[in-house]
Parts: sequence; C-alpha cells; structure tokens
Amino acid sequence: MPDRGLTPPATTRGSTMSMFTEAEITYLTTDRRLARVSTDGRDGTPHIAPVGWSLDRTHDVIEVGGHDVANTKKFRDVARSGRAAIVIDDVLPPWRPRGIEIRGRAEAIEGPKPLIRIHPERIVGWGLDDTEMGSRNARDVTVGEGRAMPSPETFATFALASAVLILLPGPNLIYIVTRGIAQGRRAAFASAIGVEIGTLVHIAAAALGVSVILARSATAFTTVKLLGAAYLIYLGIKAFRSEDEIRVGDKEGDGASSARLLRRGILGYQRAVSGSVYMGLGAAAALSGAGRES
Repeated sequence: MPDRGLTPPATTRGSTMSMFTEAEITYLTTDRRLARVSTDGRDGTPHIAPVGWSLDRTHDVIEVGGHDVANTKKFRDVARSGRAAIVIDDVLPPWRPRGIEIRGRAEAIEGPKPLIRIHPERIVGWGLDDTEMGSRNARDVTVGEGRAMPSPETFATFALASAVLILLPGPNLIYIVTRGIAQGRRAAFASAIGVEIGTLVHIAAAALGVSVILARSATAFTTVKLLGAAYLIYLGIKAFRSEDEIRVGDKEGDGASSARLLRRGILGYQRAVSGSVYMGLGAAAALSGAGRES
C-alpha cells in the first residue's frame, strides 16, 4: 500500500486542532461502527473483543463502553497495563477495505458510567482517501499535538483560579513579610527572589510532566506529601529549639545571610506538594484543552 506521509496537516477544530485528518474524522463520525479492541493479558497474551465506541472530538480520544464493562477482562487489562489498541474498519463494494487503527495509552475509568479511554499515540488509516485505492496514512502522534492554544473557557477558568491563589495570602507571603520585619527590605527581597525561583522549578517540573504523574499516582502523591509533612515537622522542631531572637527593625540582624534566605526561598517547602500539583494540572489542562481529570 502506498504511504501518504508520516505527518499530515492537522485538522482545525475551533481554537484547537485535531490530531486526526479530515478523512479520518469523517469516517469516525459518519456512522456507528462496531470495533475491536486489543489489550494485553497478565501473561502477555493478546485479548481481542468486539466493542461499541465513540469519538470524543473535544479531547481527541476514543471511548469504549458497554454493558457491565467494568467487570470485563479488557477493563482489568487496561487498569493493569495502561495500554490498548482499537481497530474500526469496514469494506465498501465491490472490494474496498477501509479503516483506522489507533494505539496508545489507555485508562480504565470507574464511576457511574465506567469506560475505557484510549489516548492516541500512533494512528494508521487506510482506504479513507477517495483519490487513491489502497492509500495508507501511518504516523506517530504526541499528547496535545495540534492543540496550539487552549479554549477561551479553559484559559479563563485557569486564569481565575490562578488570580485567586495569588491574591490569597499564603505561607510564602507570611515568610517574606516575617523576614522583612525581622531583617529589613534586603532580607525580604532576597526571600522573595528565592520563592520565585522555587516557583520556576515547579513550572519546569510541570512542563516535564512530573506534576501530572504526582496527581495521577496516589502512591507517588502520598509519598511526596508525607515527605513534605516530615520536613515541616523538622522545621518546627528546629525553630522551637532555636535560641535566636527576632529583632524587629534590625536591618542587619543576627539572622540568616541573604544567600541563606535566598536558598530557603528556593526550597519553597510551603508549596512543595500543592503548588506543583496545581501548576501541573492547570498547565496540562490549559495546553491540552482537556480541562478535566479522569
């Protein structure tokens, strides 16, 4: 079969762009078709089952449902492995096979309406272009590919939540004010710079996907949360046992140096868990246009 290229133009969809081509979207939305989903068993044996499905055009995912799907082998396989593939195809007369295969990360989502959600990582379409018999379009896609900007609603929600958190006084602000009262403007400035550098670390972690991993993994999130709590207890005990005095208005002070205050601010222990998770989820939702958590 001739290959029509690895990176076809993305399809415009409102303020975002789809990773599917126009021909693929038309095929996936024109008629209801039976599909076959493939998962890996615990011993690595492939498991294939006919399923009903739907295309979520807002988030570019395939959703597989069905009667009592949460109690099926395919649901358990996906919950364990996090991978799945689905094939949707048919044949036009006299003999024109066409279809699309989608492979990628998968989620087994429980709830009132359990389903399997497949996030495309590789898409293979064939026979969908009327101009050439046996045409084939195979390519890898990445998470958020084609989504150049978030929708106005998603951006507004994220901006509002950010503004509220910025305006509310938190531990970091209290820390900066305390340093300023105790040691003057120079100490407050050093502390503020340190806190903002720490914020940049959170943003970098969010961009690399670390925050999303913490949010999606209960074990990882709990581990980081417990480590953060232990560190806070350590700091509390250290402060309680300290014999240093806070001298209000003493601009030089006997406390920490500017370099030490900068380092403390960078640590940003007050927001080590909640801040990074919030930024990760917010950035992921805004950049992908998803705006929801599974």
